[in-house]
Amino acid sequence: MIIDYMKNITVFIMGLLISCKQEVPQKSNYEVQIFLLDSLEYYYNKGEMTEVVNRGLTFTAMYPDNAIGWHLLGGGYLALSEDSLAETYVNQALKLDPSHPAILVNKAVLLDRQVRFEEAREYYEKAIAIDSFFAEAFSNFAANRLYAKDYINAVKLGEIAVELANRTGDKAILCLSYYKAGIKEKSDSLFHELRTMNYPNLDKLRDAIRN
Repeated sequence: MIIDYMKNITVFIMGLLISCKQEVPQKSNYEVQIFLLDSLEYYYNKGEMTEVVNRGLTFTAMYPDNAIGWHLLGGGYLALSEDSLAETYVNQALKLDPSHPAILVNKAVLLDRQVRFEEAREYYEKAIAIDSFFAEAFSNFAANRLYAKDYINAVKLGEIAVELANRTGDKAILCLSYYKAGIKEKSDSLFHELRTMNYPNLDKLRDAIRN
């Protein structure tokens, strides 16, 4: 019921703004912008990326100077593996706000997908220099170092990611990083922990360790 209510009222407000945007007082327009951005973030955090893309396209057309709107739109396309579109919108977000940690991480993830690991590293380093408690940055940076076969740094970053957020996905990355770095005892211990937690990708992790 709450989700349906949010959808209905958001559609109503968007339609109202499109049809008579010039008549909306500046203060009211700002409040509506914040409401719509909160709604966009709500669906982004829920992982409903098709909804994010649809709303993000409308939001960025209405508020082209809002970096977070472009960031969420780019992130939506990134999650949907539409990398070409994601790059366009992530770059626009970065142009508007080049020091936002989450925007920097999305740019880095795009570079990772293009196998440009060292270029991506620069963006991860900028992100964690700005926010040293941003778990998502450490998580993706650890994966970046694993891809680049920089196993010692993958371990260091993975340990921080687990300490900050304690997510099973980060533990899987750390388990593989331990193994690749030759720290077999810790890798085995973490693998056992993931098995007791019924980690759904355990077979894939086992295959990655073997290869």
